[in-house]
Amino acid sequence: LGDVYLMPLVSITLFTTIRTLAVGSGITPLMGRLFDKMGSPFKFYTMLHIMMFVALAIGFFTPWNPSWVIASIIAIVIINVASSLSMNMQATLITEVKTPAALTGTALGFMAAVGEVPATFLYTIQGNILAAQGNDGYRSVFYISFAFAAIGMICLWILMQKKKKGAFDTE
Repeated sequence: LGDVYLMPLVSITLFTTIRTLAVGSGITPLMGRLFDKMGSPFKFYTMLHIMMFVALAIGFFTPWNPSWVIASIIAIVIINVASSLSMNMQATLITEVKTPAALTGTALGFMAAVGEVPATFLYTIQGNILAAQGNDGYRSVFYISFAFAAIGMICLWILMQKKKKGAFDTE
C-alpha cells in the first residue's frame, strides 16, 4: 500500500489494525449469522470462494496508482474476511459430510494440517518473488492466490457432487 498507492505508514498501520479488529470482532460473528441463515456449509463456502475470486480480480486488474487505493483496500478486506471465515468455519464441513463421531478428531486434524501447508511455504515463496520482482511481483502473488482459491473451489465442487449423489448418507 505504501509503495504502490503512496499511503503513509501511519495510514497503513491504522488500516491494518482496524481490518484485523473488524474481521475478528465484528465481521466474523455477522458472517456466522449469515452462515446460520444460509443453512448449508456448501452454500457458504461457495459464497466465500466467489468473494475471494472477485477480490483477487479487483487486486489484479485495477491500475496500481493512488486513485485506486480504495478499490485495493476493499479487495484486501474481502480477501481477509474470506480467508479468515474459511479457516474459522471449516469444521462445519465435517458435519455436512456426516463424518462418523469416532473419526471427527482425525478429520479435523487432517483438515487443519492441510490448511496450514500453504502457510508453511507460501510466505517464503511470495517473499522471494517480491524481493526479486519488487512491486511487480504482486501480480505473481495474485496468480498463486487465485490458483489456491481455484483448487479449494474444485474440492468444494467435488464434495457437493458427492453429496448430491448421496455418498454421505448413512441410512
